[in-house]
Amino acid sequence: MIFPVSTRNITSGMVLGRDIILDSGRILIKKGTILTNEQINYLSNLITQDIYIISGTDKLLPIDEDCQEKFCLKQKILDELLHAFETECALTQMPVTRIVGINKGNSLLMESIADTAHIINMVKNRSESTYRHCVKVGAIAAIIGSWLGYNNEEVGNLMLTGLLHDIGKAIIPLEILNKPSKLNDEEMGTMRRHSALSYKYISEIKTMPNSIKVGVLQHHERLNGSGYPLGLYTEDIHDFSKIIAIADIYDAITSDRVYRPRMAHIAAVKIIQDETYEGKLDPWMSRVFLKKATS
Repeated sequence: MIFPVSTRNITSGMVLGRDIILDSGRILIKKGTILTNEQINYLSNLITQDIYIISGTDKLLPIDEDCQEKFCLKQKILDELLHAFETECALTQMPVTRIVGINKGNSLLMESIADTAHIINMVKNRSESTYRHCVKVGAIAAIIGSWLGYNNEEVGNLMLTGLLHDIGKAIIPLEILNKPSKLNDEEMGTMRRHSALSYKYISEIKTMPNSIKVGVLQHHERLNGSGYPLGLYTEDIHDFSKIIAIADIYDAITSDRVYRPRMAHIAAVKIIQDETYEGKLDPWMSRVFLKKATS
């Protein structure tokens, strides 16, 4: 027998009686799946209507290990994001849980995270410092977006852009990625491929908004044409890329790097000011960031 149950009343071990289907038409969880705590936590943030449960054990199917792994990865990434918001909360007066709560309710964002969780996890397994940087840039970018007045969907997409902006570093040779001294010209050329590689990883994901793809590709472009990979100027650079550029610089300066220890908050502020005056960073976005970050 199949009967409806509110997501608030689901418990671990219950068996799904009908497929849970997203608005995009994709099956999120197959019927017959034995629900785990990770899946239940996720569903409680995503689904508002009742779901259908099988009573009895005669129709149990084996646990979908691939589905289970994706849910675990996704929950881990969301937990990392929450921690990052708490770490960076000195940058904002907004309640930390507000942005996280908004994004957990964004089904399309959650679907995009599900489709990229294995890539993000690959980065974590290869370079813990790159993974932490991606998570923090996602958090900072979302905070900047909220300061700029972006809506909930845009803030969520900014967060994912930051999460994905450096995933191309997963295939950069470790001797270059972890080199403790200045890169030579050839090594720098290899390193600069990472934004295009990041874009390549996500370019074929159907659920991925184009704003995220472009934001990832262009995050090292600069308004005066001095950036890479395409040397674009102001009007050709997506606003997401301009925001990620600021978040990227701030976290890079205030975090430990293989070639130097972390620098103080005020040092990052000074560098962002200097690069804005040099015509590299968007003056309006920088002004809003600097005002909020130093108030």
